[in-house]
Amino acid sequence: MWHFVSFGAPGVLVYVCFVLAPIVIAFGYSLTNYNPFNPPTKYVGLDNFKLLFEDTEFLTALRVTSILTLIVVIVPNVLGLGVALLLDKRGGLYNALRSVFFTPVILSSVVVSIIWSRLLDSQGPLNELLRWLGVRNPPGWLSDPDIALYSVASIVCWQMLGFCVVVYLAGLQGIPQELMLTTPPPELIRPHMRRQ
Repeated sequence: MWHFVSFGAPGVLVYVCFVLAPIVIAFGYSLTNYNPFNPPTKYVGLDNFKLLFEDTEFLTALRVTSILTLIVVIVPNVLGLGVALLLDKRGGLYNALRSVFFTPVILSSVVVSIIWSRLLDSQGPLNELLRWLGVRNPPGWLSDPDIALYSVASIVCWQMLGFCVVVYLAGLQGIPQELMLTTPPPELIRPHMRRQ
């Protein structure tokens, strides 16, 4: 027992000191009016949480963050699995397509933000194309509050898609070939054919 404890203790101590302890301390502070510049500290119970959930700015931030999280978690995984199924083949073309899909992952966030801010600008290529197609008032992709959230979510999904494709593709290619049967074995077909 002590042998296993000696191996696990360092990791557990680091986790307790740098993860669990700060969480407990922060929760303890949240139940007080702690202010290092205005002592003394008094216990206030759940008053801080009541104020928090009455703050419209906090509720707006919570709603936006929740929507963004749902989109960024679900969309790249679903699309990534679909693309991985399409690219799960051999050949030079499929290798090139894998590189194309993975390229956004290795781009820095600064590069991605500059590229998409230029593309989605009110005078950018996308809106110019829409005007050429006859749209008089193209949307403000990054300036309209009703659209900006979904524009940003789409950009993040675009950047994360390649990573999801690679992960799912590695899992698909790790499946043994004997499990990948395209037609049932003869012993399963013959009894059915005899009954007919």
